[in-house]
Amino acid sequence: MLVVKLGGSLYGSQYLSQWLHQLAQLKTQKVVIVPGGGPFADCVRDADQAHHLSNENAHAMAVLAMQQYALLLSNINSSYTRISNLKTLASHSDGHYIWLPFESVMQSCHLPCSWKVTSDSLAAWLAHECKASHLCLVKSHDINEHIYNSEHHASIVDEYFSQMIQQYSGKISIYHASQVEKMTKVHSYE
Repeated sequence: MLVVKLGGSLYGSQYLSQWLHQLAQLKTQKVVIVPGGGPFADCVRDADQAHHLSNENAHAMAVLAMQQYALLLSNINSSYTRISNLKTLASHSDGHYIWLPFESVMQSCHLPCSWKVTSDSLAAWLAHECKASHLCLVKSHDINEHIYNSEHHASIVDEYFSQMIQQYSGKISIYHASQVEKMTKVHSYE
């Protein structure tokens, strides 16, 4: 299984629909898209500053922001199946999915309720829970080295990510939004 986190920073870019299209073409494995939060998470950050939300409420609202982004992604490309239940996801041997995270995160995920935990760590949590062979993060930062390295990439992932990936045994790669063809070419042959 390939888990791909499409960063919220791709929201207004020309690359978002390209990633969804190219990943939908992969026939060699199950693909699960993890949504970022994008402008929906920015609204939660604004609400937190204005109203001093509790950590639990801010976290729940941020996960709902991811859920909204997931619905947007499925609207952009309807060839993906939306899925929220991890057991249902695990029971399918192949296919292309967009994860609706709210249900499983709020019921089963015990990561800290903090802005240190964003969709990066939640993507790693999903990859670990589903025993995915590969986790790929897609960002809007310049990326030269694609194999995840905590020294090179620490500043572009959330603060909890390095702790979360200690539990994950699969491969981790990271790509710039413009590198869709490079990434999908690698995974066409796996």
